[in-house]
Amino acid sequence: MPVSKQKPIHEWESILLDTGIILALFKKHAGSDDEGINFVNKLIKFLSETQTGKQTKRIFYISTVTLGEILTNEQDNDKIRRILRVLNGSDVEFLSYDIQPALAMNGKLKKYITREHLHQKAQELGFKTNDFGMGRQWIYADYMIAITAEVMNLDVILTLDKKTFYPICRDDLNINCILVYSEFFEHSESSFLNYKYEKVDSQ
Repeated sequence: MPVSKQKPIHEWESILLDTGIILALFKKHAGSDDEGINFVNKLIKFLSETQTGKQTKRIFYISTVTLGEILTNEQDNDKIRRILRVLNGSDVEFLSYDIQPALAMNGKLKKYITREHLHQKAQELGFKTNDFGMGRQWIYADYMIAITAEVMNLDVILTLDKKTFYPICRDDLNINCILVYSEFFEHSESSFLNYKYEKVDSQ
């Protein structure tokens, strides 16, 4: 990933939250005291309560693909209300997968979204042969979320998915994707100072 893509935290203004981040916030809101979930909540709280180095508000973006991945019986409006609730009134915008991302997908990612490539990815992730269809859908949805962020030129994507989403962003699209795990951040009880890009890339 080029250095220009590796923005420091004080420059994170437009921030896309991957599906796993939203699910972690739901679990925290439901009372979970898991250490990893607490860390996700702490980072989102910090970002929502602070401004950038230029004193501009941070804006959280969520793909409508994520709404579809949240497996509940709720209507989209109910899911949106739940998301806004766990984000505590932060500035949130929802991004549709529409004509621009679709064109970019068929252009930049054409070789990655073939049936053969998606099958190979699913196999690498441990899907059994009879589950390859499910695996392809899951991986394709990750590409949809990532390409939407790329088209919108967002500053950063936050994810918990080390196995699929992060490699897609880093290797296939070269997007600034952040793994939200404590060991990759310099932080204190109340502040986040730095994201350790070099530590992530060395693993």
